[in-house]
Amino acid sequence: MSRLVTNHQARARSAAQGIAISKLERRALSDPALRAGCELGDPFVCCDPCWHRWVSARVMEHLRGECYWAELDCNDFGLLRKRWHANLELVEAVVEQVATGADTVRVLMWAVDSQRPLEDVVPILRTLDLNTRRVPRFAWLSPAAPCGRG
Repeated sequence: MSRLVTNHQARARSAAQGIAISKLERRALSDPALRAGCELGDPFVCCDPCWHRWVSARVMEHLRGECYWAELDCNDFGLLRKRWHANLELVEAVVEQVATGADTVRVLMWAVDSQRPLEDVVPILRTLDLNTRRVPRFAWLSPAAPCGRG
């Protein structure tokens, strides 16, 4: 039985050839949480701040041992399940900041504002190593304009 392929389907298939979509990107494209609140209308586009916020949440999933992400792995899957810091309450507070999209500078500003000990916060941030896990927002798509939410 032959299958009828429309011109649109044929163009879409040929445009997608050669694009390597990672598991993380596949999850992003199917996750409404990525674009929740993002003001950009295209379903395949989100602004960089929204993307980084979404990736930060995936990093925390990975470090908690909830979901393995090869794109984010630094041989530390499930790291947060281990007791590697004396102040677990502070670790949880830092992780909460990161999971909601705070970058290293924002976490440091939060620590100063909330009078948390920087000598304890900095080693936690070094262990989480957020800068190593930066993933470009769909490198195979053109850059998106800011949505104003970031």
